[in-house]
Amino acid sequence: MFEDSRDSYALNALDDSRPGTSERNSPAEFKNLKRTIKCAREFMASDAFRTISNDKVTVNGDREMLSIFCTTSHHHALTCAEDRTLLTGCVCSMDLVLMGSRSYAMQDLYGRILKNVVKARRNTSELSGVGPAMHVCLAWLCHAAQCRVSDVVPGGEIFPDAERYIRERLEQSRLPLVLDSDRAELAVFQLCRVLDLLAVCDLRSQSPVDRSILIFVICRLLLDKNSCCAVQNRASLAIENILNASSLTKRATLVEFSNIFSLISGTCLWPSHFH
Repeated sequence: MFEDSRDSYALNALDDSRPGTSERNSPAEFKNLKRTIKCAREFMASDAFRTISNDKVTVNGDREMLSIFCTTSHHHALTCAEDRTLLTGCVCSMDLVLMGSRSYAMQDLYGRILKNVVKARRNTSELSGVGPAMHVCLAWLCHAAQCRVSDVVPGGEIFPDAERYIRERLEQSRLPLVLDSDRAELAVFQLCRVLDLLAVCDLRSQSPVDRSILIFVICRLLLDKNSCCAVQNRASLAIENILNASSLTKRATLVEFSNIFSLISGTCLWPSHFH
């Protein structure tokens, strides 16, 4: 069944009175925050953002990077309109787009999704967001990159809702298999689409913890050996939008991100993921 479900575009009430979402004003916390921002900026501007020392593979003998994209054993995708008859369960329009292949990209549908998101954002009230829930964003990112949730989140963290979303909606085993030689190109293409969407979504309904996890995941994907300028540029815009989703909780989001920042370049991947 095709639907644009509440699960993908939930209108959640924003509660900024929750613990951890208020402004942090003490001198010590402000000093730590400035240090974290400085560290993050230096990391983003340095070779360390692309070259890491843990959990790595060698690319062309020059640069060592993560191998996250296309680490699932196989990937299924729509190759033509007729393949849509093979779909099972309920899917929303963005789910459908992310099931597409390069030969069946559904660009018109994707364009309408972006227009509807921007229109909804303009019309939303100050007390509610129209963006997808965090677990949906996480599921989209992982399916687009063709990796497992555990590949991109901080070590030890589990997100069963995201894993269930992938399993029940995005993984359609009846669809044609994507050739191994085509998977990396498709992963980059679809990841760019998710990042473009995250750059315009209203994510105020997500908590600071949720938004810090999304930023972490995007940073992990940027360290992949298949990352490129197109991904990096879109990731920058997506992170900016996620971070600035709420001026009331921006600082809290940064504080949460600082707690997991050191894990970005290591310890999340198991050795079997590498070649």
